[in-house]
Amino acid sequence: MPAGPAPEARPLVNKQTFLHNFSHLNYLHETYLCYEVDRMQDDLWIPLDEYKGFLRNKSSPWRWERRHAEPIFLERMASWNLDTELRYRVTVFISWSPCPDCAD
Repeated sequence: MPAGPAPEARPLVNKQTFLHNFSHLNYLHETYLCYEVDRMQDDLWIPLDEYKGFLRNKSSPWRWERRHAEPIFLERMASWNLDTELRYRVTVFISWSPCPDCAD
């Protein structure tokens, strides 16, 4: 399967948002997920800058409208249509531990 088109470049999270959300504060209502993807080429991992970015969960006062960061990321990654003949490495940093359902 050939690789799909690269997604558009995404801005990096600003320093203040990163420090606030990754400093282990209690009772934050947002989860940030930062990610980067590398591809194996000639026994070296090559960073793919077009697959580097961040996202956050979708909060809502209504439970049925809430979305966790992990499934949002998995859907985004599936949309990239990466070449299944190549090897990739995905690194993810998340501001909160996943809930039991997302950890399975």
